[in-house]
Amino acid sequence: MPFIVLKRNDIPSGTLQVLDLKPNTSQRNLIYDPPGQTKYVNPVLNERVAVRGTLGVDPVVSHVSARGLSAWFLATVNDGTGAEATGTIEIAVGNAAPADEITVDASAVGGPVVLFTATAGAPVLPTDFQVGGDNNATAANLLVALQDPANGLVPFVTAVVGGSPNEIDLSAVAVGAAGNGIALATTGADIVVPANLAGGVDAAPLTPAEASQMAEDILVDLVRFGDLSLPAVGADLVAVNAILAAVVATVSLTAEQLMEMLGILSGRVFLLPEGVQLADAGGVYSVSPAIGTAEGPRFLDPSTRHTYDSGDLRISLGEGELAGFTSPDFTYRETGGDRGEAVVVYNDDGTLFTVTP
Repeated sequence: MPFIVLKRNDIPSGTLQVLDLKPNTSQRNLIYDPPGQTKYVNPVLNERVAVRGTLGVDPVVSHVSARGLSAWFLATVNDGTGAEATGTIEIAVGNAAPADEITVDASAVGGPVVLFTATAGAPVLPTDFQVGGDNNATAANLLVALQDPANGLVPFVTAVVGGSPNEIDLSAVAVGAAGNGIALATTGADIVVPANLAGGVDAAPLTPAEASQMAEDILVDLVRFGDLSLPAVGADLVAVNAILAAVVATVSLTAEQLMEMLGILSGRVFLLPEGVQLADAGGVYSVSPAIGTAEGPRFLDPSTRHTYDSGDLRISLGEGELAGFTSPDFTYRETGGDRGEAVVVYNDDGTLFTVTP
């Protein structure tokens, strides 16, 4: 949804209303109309975050309950140093033979133990793969079997074409050292597999200082929250990740995380309760109770209303209430007061929502 974000810090919560968007929240037809989108535009929350416990010695837990952007960074974004475990299956020049088997044991990460079997004819089971005319063709057929969701392995192990046509690269879906426990075995003389995937590394949590700095830099450098002299700029992945990398070089957001961040900027409330574990005693980023659970870090919904990319929004932004709120000449409370845009509107990807005349 487009995100309407309050830019000025001198406008209290529950003050600025957008009333020209349809359907009107209070007047909509409950049977035929979607949820209403007229609403107050409230400032982003960014409460202080703190932890207790020494990283790598004790479990690190949140010391105080906190709401807002810094709390979201601390709970849901790690330091980016984690890596997936990987390994390569090779069908050698001699090729596989019918009845050759490959076992992928993903039990170390909560997955199944799956047996793949080479066949002379067309596969019958989703774990069958046909021996092709050469090793490249056989590898391609095995890749199809490995990528088939029916095998139960797909949520835990990813398979893609390797560096050569006769190779398949596997990687654990989840980042972390646990993926190193994914084991492989084969009965095929010309099938080469590693004993285990390797290279998986656990990530560590952000520090409160890092989380707070990231939140502050997003607000100051992109939203320009409280700045009446400079307009807000785009908060897309490129812009956001550049800011985060300036604080911790290995940190970046996904597109899904960006949507959550934009929601917080537009007034959605994220809560990090006191006493939530953010890292285990080994210093590994590990949130407990889990994110999204009743006792864990979570969004308090409904804490903001949906905005639809509709004709009403475009009219409002072009010549309606949002046009006034986004004007650099907007004044709050009295004429002749401080002038500066009150809100900024972002697309789902963080780019500025604009209306072309």
